[in-house]
Amino acid sequence: MEGNGPARTVRRWVILAGAVATLLVGTAAFFIGAIATLFALSPGTDMGDAHVLIRTGPLYALGGVIGLLLGRWLLRASRPAFPHTVNSSVEEPSTSKAQFYDGKAVQKVLWFLHHPDLPQVLNWARLRVFDDGTADSTFCVDGVAYGFENEDYAGYILTEDEYVCLSTFDDEDEKETGIRRADVHPPDWVDPPEKPFKYLGTY
Repeated sequence: MEGNGPARTVRRWVILAGAVATLLVGTAAFFIGAIATLFALSPGTDMGDAHVLIRTGPLYALGGVIGLLLGRWLLRASRPAFPHTVNSSVEEPSTSKAQFYDGKAVQKVLWFLHHPDLPQVLNWARLRVFDDGTADSTFCVDGVAYGFENEDYAGYILTEDEYVCLSTFDDEDEKETGIRRADVHPPDWVDPPEKPFKYLGTY
């Protein structure tokens, strides 16, 4: 059974929403904790109130810091869902689809599986390396193909989206994922002529 990209994208949107919410809660908790601690240390604060504040203030602040760190991690985890934002601060490369593929021959093909979906769903992605050292990656046969300077960059966009390379599967991976490499066969993708392309260069 094969999966497609929409579920992955929805999941990333959910992670992004969680990241934003966690950052907001973490920021609020940190400031509440800091303000409570300052009030506790103020000369005019009642001793009973100060005792409560001095115990709860630092805990709120610590919880806020943890929330900020968790939110930052979740925000980074959501990034692969939006590859069009990569290198958005620099000028968009001008390499077209025709220019990128002109005169190239495929030297190597690597197949990847989306780890969180295993073993129930085989959600494939493909990486191709060409004879000039450049490479491309795609998450589905009719989806966008992303062009890169080399194989490493083409692999980063896949592994950061929790894809694992089938050719690197070992006994430990088979136990963890619940699938046997010998029983899994990559799909036979034939790219349609109208397949979208975007040159990213690096990642």
